[in-house]
Amino acid sequence: MHAPAPPAQNRLLGIALRVGAATCFAGMAAAIKLGDQAGVNLAELSFYRFAFGLPPLLAWLVLTRNPGAWRTQRPLAHLGRGALGLSTMVVGFAALTYLPLAEASTLGFAAPLFAVALSALILGEPVGRHRWSAVALGFAGVMIVMRPGGGSHLPAIGLGLALLGALGSASVTITLRQIGRTETAPTIVLWFTCFSLAVTGLFLPVYGHAHDARTWAILVVLGLCGGLGQLFLTSALRFAPVSVVVPFDYSQLIWAVLLGWLLFDTHPATSTWAGAAVIVASGLYTLYREHKLGRARSSPSPLVGEGYEVLANEVSLDEVGLGVALPQAAREASLRKTLTPPSPASGRGEERIAKGSTCPAIERAFALSSPPWPRSPAVRPAPRSRRRTDRPRTATSPSPPRPAPPISFPV
Repeated sequence: MHAPAPPAQNRLLGIALRVGAATCFAGMAAAIKLGDQAGVNLAELSFYRFAFGLPPLLAWLVLTRNPGAWRTQRPLAHLGRGALGLSTMVVGFAALTYLPLAEASTLGFAAPLFAVALSALILGEPVGRHRWSAVALGFAGVMIVMRPGGGSHLPAIGLGLALLGALGSASVTITLRQIGRTETAPTIVLWFTCFSLAVTGLFLPVYGHAHDARTWAILVVLGLCGGLGQLFLTSALRFAPVSVVVPFDYSQLIWAVLLGWLLFDTHPATSTWAGAAVIVASGLYTLYREHKLGRARSSPSPLVGEGYEVLANEVSLDEVGLGVALPQAAREASLRKTLTPPSPASGRGEERIAKGSTCPAIERAFALSSPPWPRSPAVRPAPRSRRRTDRPRTATSPSPPRPAPPISFPV
């Protein structure tokens, strides 16, 4: 059974989906603050985020004709990823109850900085001086926002929760890189949503309360924005390369400032603007280095399921609402190692390699990636030489018969 062909590239549609994801995540953050002001506790906010976010996910699975998204090869890995993702989301929600929207969103964009460090420490990815310099610059921007010398007007507990949420988002990204080798994006999202809904539902009989119509409307907006934002974030990668859509994630800062001004009458301090500029510059420079070094591919490849699944899984689906592109060297190395075919034993395997082909999944991956990956001798062995007779075979002159082998009798 052949995998379905990936959709045609449409950069404008990919950018529009990515901006839509950033808008939804900013709306979700605003709904969290409005719900907190209306007396909704953290357990309820977390539960209704998934309860009202599940219908858009199920509708997406129906529209994409993917009823088997619940099937998985690694249920225990999904449970571990769900526990880590849910904890990160709760910490991010708690940070939003203490910090203004602009400051919380700015500190959340420190997740790529932690991810670079975790990639080097956990995945063993080589990180050069350029990217380490970008990480140092980004953390300098974080310090500008926090102003740890005592001049900050922001609560220390909120700043600590925001940084802890960014670290958790980076850890989720590392987990997604591991589980994304065998699982598709719909499977990961569906399992995470169902797991989080079940866990947070356990606390609802204790912490659940009755609410008025306005509060219910806020909770519905919270769930819909979270669910739609996650789907937009994933779908954007089907139509445009990572290097094109990721810079538009930072438009969430603009929405956070606007919503904070319209709904809460808050204005970011000068240090917040300066720190945000430094963090954004650090993230964009990291992305530029990835693209320049050839680690960023220009189009997704159908290695697992549909054409966008692997690439979508290894871009941070930040549960707080941030989607950022992260280093890909370790990813490509792992994919090469996973997809390198074993040496053929005999029969049809040798015949296929002799004809100049490897396994179909690798051929489709190389054919649809741009620029293509370099092919090593281990992936494509040299074809065997064919024996040729001195006389060409034609219709009028058939090839001479082979002489019979000598017959030997036992003595």
